[in-house]
Amino acid sequence: MDSSQTQTQGLEGQELAPELDWLTAELEARYPAAAPEQVAALVSLAADSFADARITDFVPVLVRREVEQELWSLGLHRVS
Repeated sequence: MDSSQTQTQGLEGQELAPELDWLTAELEARYPAAAPEQVAALVSLAADSFADARITDFVPVLVRREVEQELWSLGLHRVS
């Protein structure tokens, strides 16, 4: 695979599905005050905003940042 083919499928190609599943599980554990369904929905929503990304290397980092900001803004960073 040459460099022009690297990570060009975007999220539609499901390349990031395992990473996003892992990220969802990690965030669910890190933010127990949030319902697991809520965390999964936030990850999905954040990932959807990068669906057209040609380079997906940093998408999990960006999704994590977006979801953590939302959880904090909702006050769900506190341990229940």
